Amino acid sequence: MARVAELPCLVCGAWYVEVHHLPDPRSDMRVIPLCPQHHRREFGPGAYHYSRRAFNDLHGSDDELLARVAAMICPRL
Repeated sequence: MARVAELPCLVCGAWYVEVHHLPDPRSDMRVIPLCPQHHRREFGPGAYHYSRRAFNDLHGSDDELLARVAAMICPRL
């Protein structure tokens, strides 16, 4: 999780991110980096907590987002 917290926002590339836990009852390590505006409900339709479905429609499924995080942490050589 600490490595994810050092990444930029998956949506806009902004720094200072909040680590968002993707819903999965099997694991609490499914996390993605999102800036406050793309994470929190109070920022409206572009935010994950405002509408998960709308967020995924715009930015990819949870699995696709996790794959992007994995590629950022361990890019292919």
